[in-house]
Amino acid sequence: MLADGTNPEGVDPSPPLNWKDAKDLKDVVLYGTKFSPPCAKIQSHLKYCKVNFETVNGKNEESEYKKIPALKVQGRQVNDSFIIMKHLIPILYEGETFDFEWEKKITYGVQIAMEIESFNDGESTLDIATKMGGFNCCLARFLTACCCCLLPIGPNSCSPMARRIEAKRSSPANVKKYGPLRDFEDYLKEFRAALKGGPFFDGRKRPSAVDVSMYGTIYRWEILPFVQKALQSSDLNAWLGRMKDAHGLS
Repeated sequence: MLADGTNPEGVDPSPPLNWKDAKDLKDVVLYGTKFSPPCAKIQSHLKYCKVNFETVNGKNEESEYKKIPALKVQGRQVNDSFIIMKHLIPILYEGETFDFEWEKKITYGVQIAMEIESFNDGESTLDIATKMGGFNCCLARFLTACCCCLLPIGPNSCSPMARRIEAKRSSPANVKKYGPLRDFEDYLKEFRAALKGGPFFDGRKRPSAVDVSMYGTIYRWEILPFVQKALQSSDLNAWLGRMKDAHGLS
């Protein structure tokens, strides 16, 4: 554990959380930013499951953990969106187990591919600056003042932000752990097939935890032209509309 007793990335909290049901989720505080996909994903689960929580913009300055998101419950902080989901989903969704493979795919595939490809899309990069001003990242804040620093230059070039994200995700250790990174649209088409002809994941009539994770990851970035085109090409607009009706996130 870190010096303050909280868990590092990829490590379960110790001692165990022992959350038994949603009643254990008291005095909940989510540290994050509005346009961070993993923060939005956690927020989408809490809102959908009607958990009262407070949001704090940015990281917990008093914690040894220097990233977002982080979730504090009854004074105890849990770090890393994947670890948070691993412990939240079983107590929020009655009768559902944590879908390890799909949550891994969403966290380390869908989210990363969406970010990289959006930053490499000139039209979308400009929208990140003008429409997503609340995206609390030093590079993105600099983009607001000087868009050219993150814009891809030339037809075969990548933005610095995209290169930075891709380099980390493409490290041998991450490829071994999460598999090669695929195109954003490939992940969306795989998810579309996983609906099995039904309104929601696995043919269900109501949203599952996987639906909420997918929706929470992409819904704030839906304003970007690249994401809109990918959703349309993947035939997921009808699913997105059903999720908006079922969820009501804003």
